[in-house]
Amino acid sequence: MKKMIYLMTAVIVALAFNACSTNDNPSTPSTTSGRAVITLNTAAMYEEVGMAEIIERNLPTAVSISDTLLIYDQNGRLVTKIGTVTKSLEPLTLAVDDLPNGTYTLVGWQNGYLDDGTRVEKKFVLADEEELSTVKVLQLDMIHLCADAVGLASATVTVNGNSIETTITPKLVGSIFDLKSEKSPQEYGFVEIDLYRMDQVTAGIWLDPARSEEDRWVIQDQYADPYPFAYLDKEDTEYLHYTLEHGDDMILSLVTWTPVNDNFEPNEIVREGHHKLQDGSNVVYYFDVDRISYQPPFFGPKDQLPAWKADRDAGILVNDPCLKWGCNLAEVEAHKQAKQFWAVGNGQLEFWEGTGWHYWYYVAPHFTEQYIFETEDGQNLIDVMCICHDPNVPLDVFTKSLLLQGYTYLGKLHYPDTEDYDDLFQSADGQTGVLVYANYNGGCIIEYCPFDPEDLDYIIPANLAPASRKVQGIAPKPHRSSLNNVKMRNDSMKPMRALKAHDRSFQ
Repeated sequence: MKKMIYLMTAVIVALAFNACSTNDNPSTPSTTSGRAVITLNTAAMYEEVGMAEIIERNLPTAVSISDTLLIYDQNGRLVTKIGTVTKSLEPLTLAVDDLPNGTYTLVGWQNGYLDDGTRVEKKFVLADEEELSTVKVLQLDMIHLCADAVGLASATVTVNGNSIETTITPKLVGSIFDLKSEKSPQEYGFVEIDLYRMDQVTAGIWLDPARSEEDRWVIQDQYADPYPFAYLDKEDTEYLHYTLEHGDDMILSLVTWTPVNDNFEPNEIVREGHHKLQDGSNVVYYFDVDRISYQPPFFGPKDQLPAWKADRDAGILVNDPCLKWGCNLAEVEAHKQAKQFWAVGNGQLEFWEGTGWHYWYYVAPHFTEQYIFETEDGQNLIDVMCICHDPNVPLDVFTKSLLLQGYTYLGKLHYPDTEDYDDLFQSADGQTGVLVYANYNGGCIIEYCPFDPEDLDYIIPANLAPASRKVQGIAPKPHRSSLNNVKMRNDSMKPMRALKAHDRSFQ
């Protein structure tokens, strides 16, 4: 795994101060200062995310680790800063002598960086360290690869002429992030595939422990000049990154880059998908460009990907709409928010003449869930449609998925005096009927509604029915005019290769 070493270009580790042992020497009234001895378990954070072996293997030749301890007095002023550099994961000891009696806040961080004997490259810097209220760690680059892990830690100690001995243990802040593709960019016909966060950028971390969990991140706007935080280059099918990005509603776009003349042409194949990423996670963002229109990317814990991918490869689609008949819009919204991917649709209830009040959103780049309510305030769900707007996806992809999801095929539904012959399925609990038919505009409509037993009187065998009809779907072709102009945004996006050629020769 040749790339792994470069990924160690800048590793930042939180030092979570856990007092494992304390040895307080007796003090006397004339003793006006004390000594603090701190032992750091350097390997702990790497062990937490399963990276200790990679780090240890590459430390001797490619990476150095710098451990820093900041000590602030009770007024928040920096008293002293000490540190050491190592090429080992063995425990380290930092000592502070002649520390005046008083109460102190200790802040520690560990910075790993590229140091191969010919060059040194650091990705993070400490800023505004003179005051506890202003000290922060800032990133110098958006891309952090593999072991670029960031964290925070603090402890409060009181010195009263005594000697304090404490052991501290690293704690991961931020997430290990694997960008993974079914094929390499060049197999799809691209030179690069980038992942952007579109709503904001997490540029660093405030180190003051008095800050709340929500207020400890240094946040910047992203819309002005979108820049990727993960990417795959040419022959890559996956690449380990580290990211500070996190949140319950992250907005991510996946962009492919194709060379055109002397420039690069972007295509936003996944546009502003909503995702969740809990701080301290080990996750994977997986996608397959060939199926991206109707199968969204997977974004979640690595150990959940194999089961998700096995279902997808077997033919089970992501169409799992809310089918609680009679429910309200709030319950549909909760169903949407629980998904690991969704994107904005119309964003509000709209009236469809002769049908009801309509609300929809994306569950894949060209696949929508559409809900019809009886009332203007979104009460009484009466109909649901999952619509694939990609005309290249065959109808049997959706009928197969329904069977694998436990639906029973009943035959062709044909009402007298109509030309409609639609595949009818019934849910395992008997409460839901499903019609599958081709859309006039191309693609497929999977329509769910409360099962009507009288429909059984109008079932004919599939071999006696004519070919599937194509109807004018009641849903308009999806568009999101409220979003930024696509061309304007594409002009501002930059591919990784056009901005900076990251060295991927290390592993």
